[in-house]
Amino acid sequence: MSLPFLPIAEIEPVFQTFDNLESQKLKDLRGYLERNWLRSTTFPPETWCVFKLPTRTNNDCEGWHRRLNHSARDSTPPFYELVPLLHEEAAKLPVQRVMVLEGTLARLQRKSVRDHQGKLFQMWHKFEDGEITSLQLLRQVSDIVGPVQ
Repeated sequence: MSLPFLPIAEIEPVFQTFDNLESQKLKDLRGYLERNWLRSTTFPPETWCVFKLPTRTNNDCEGWHRRLNHSARDSTPPFYELVPLLHEEAAKLPVQRVMVLEGTLARLQRKSVRDHQGKLFQMWHKFEDGEITSLQLLRQVSDIVGPVQ
């Protein structure tokens, strides 16, 4: 489902267009989504709507973890070896914070991720300009972020 890529005001109306599902499995899925995501007090749509937000991955965390493992020379270092490594990492934070605030710490992003994000923003602009409807936006986003078949 690509509902998170719609504007918050469009999520509910578009979701309601799925009322006339015939398959019992799809009806069950719709019920699950409505109970656990659309009407949830824990995760209301405001918490999972990603309309006009940049694509985020955990690649930064994975890279940091790989670098830390390499520094430790062991994937499970003893505690007494891990503490100094973590202390060194913590000592870098003030400098990294300043670099982020100044815009001098660049974040590497793969071309495929930039292209993917560019397509999403193009669709969002078309929607905002009235060139496509919310259902068309949903279908187009599904083509990009949906499962590969």
